[in-house]
Amino acid sequence: MPTPPDKPHKKKPKLTTASFAHNGYMLVEEAPPFDPRQIQFMKKKDLQRYDDEPEPKKGSVLLSIGGGLFIGLLLLMFTVNVLLPAWNGLQAQWHYGDAHISHYEQSGHHFIGEVYQGFVTVYDILEGHPEKAQTFMLQSATDNAVVQFETRDVNNDGIPDVTVGTKGSPIGVTLYGTKDNSFAKQPPESTK
Repeated sequence: MPTPPDKPHKKKPKLTTASFAHNGYMLVEEAPPFDPRQIQFMKKKDLQRYDDEPEPKKGSVLLSIGGGLFIGLLLLMFTVNVLLPAWNGLQAQWHYGDAHISHYEQSGHHFIGEVYQGFVTVYDILEGHPEKAQTFMLQSATDNAVVQFETRDVNNDGIPDVTVGTKGSPIGVTLYGTKDNSFAKQPPESTK
């Protein structure tokens, strides 16, 4: 039997940079004076860029936004629940007497009115005799109400009486004047 003819030998392809790049490899140069005998090839997926920063992971942007929102919410809650009440309390202490305490002068008596623990409290101080001061707890009122005084003769006995009320409230309490130059919650006829 005849022997088959020999197949012609194929020439091996010459290794070039283009043939390596076609198969996913890339030429890496070691140092600037390039020596052609020191050619190295690396897979593209193994390469890292040293001139650029690595790209951030996809979840890190959302994590940053979420963390910022959480910190902002904590600051808002701290402001609303701690700072604002503390500031309002401090302002109330500094300015309590601005509109909350009322003064009134009537026939030798100095009246001081304020709303204390939900009640209108009136202090009656006789001029020249502070030891004869009286305190009256009158009617319920809202905490920041302004106490108002008015002089009139309610029981028509010729002695001026003082009506005490709060601003915006139609109800008032009368402190009745007596013949001995003092005031009482009850009319003089019922105190005898």
